[in-house]
Amino acid sequence: MTAACKKTCDDYQWSIGPSLPSSKKIRIHYSFDFAQQMHFPSNPLQPGPIYFLTPQKCGLFGISCEGLQNQVNFLIDGGVSSGKGSNEVISYLHHFLTHFGF
Repeated sequence: MTAACKKTCDDYQWSIGPSLPSSKKIRIHYSFDFAQQMHFPSNPLQPGPIYFLTPQKCGLFGISCEGLQNQVNFLIDGGVSSGKGSNEVISYLHHFLTHFGF
């Protein structure tokens, strides 16, 4: 499925970015998922926890078109995140497909 998607993207010379709506009979394969929460500031070489400083939480939701080697990431501030439910996923997918979909 991903090989067919790559061939379709190569045939139409697509890239991630805004595109006009089309009625072509093609198949595009997208993958998406939440990553673990990240904390920033972050220092992977730090020997212990940050003293008297609570790092800010940040959620990460990524969407990738399997035919291209590009990915769009949504960074979600922990203070405004309402979870990882279906409403959030649909909102991110809608935004992605409206602005970056083929």
